Amino acid sequence: MLDFIQLNLEKSVSNWEIISTEDLFDEEMDEVIRIVNFNRGIKTHFIVVNPRCDIKATSSKISWSLLIDVHNCLNSVMWKIIRSGSAVPE
Repeated sequence: MLDFIQLNLEKSVSNWEIISTEDLFDEEMDEVIRIVNFNRGIKTHFIVVNPRCDIKATSSKISWSLLIDVHNCLNSVMWKIIRSGSAVPE
């Protein structure tokens, strides 16, 4: 699911470049989460997402336009999942 989310972020968030990603295990939620690092010019921000398309964390001074683009992309991913009838693990 995280790969599907990342693929959609790469396609949808065109004003920013994904420069790196890192998967971590969230022991509290017992799931793998992904840190996505975005870059545009000299600005770099990160967003942490989980397989349920939740934004778990962001850079402290994240660009509002980036946050809105990521949110819209994650919302689109959720609608694709709902329409396909795929189950999202809880």
